[in-house]
Amino acid sequence: MSTKHLVLGATGGIGFSFTAELLSNNINTTILVRDKEKAKNLFNNHPLLEVIVGDVNNLTLLKEISTDKEFIFLG
Repeated sequence: MSTKHLVLGATGGIGFSFTAELLSNNINTTILVRDKEKAKNLFNNHPLLEVIVGDVNNLTLLKEISTDKEFIFLG
């Protein structure tokens, strides 16, 4: 799945709303979360959603998953 959108904080209030809006507009979206089950429940395993488990404070992971992104949103 090719996506240019990365959302950090997607399981919080603002991040959830932003992610839901992207998905409702059929935009492939990647989210970085600590709790994969919570994300799956919130977004109903949406087919356009890529869920990556990790911590935003892990700079190595953050660099790795954001290198090909055009838009990064921190909710």
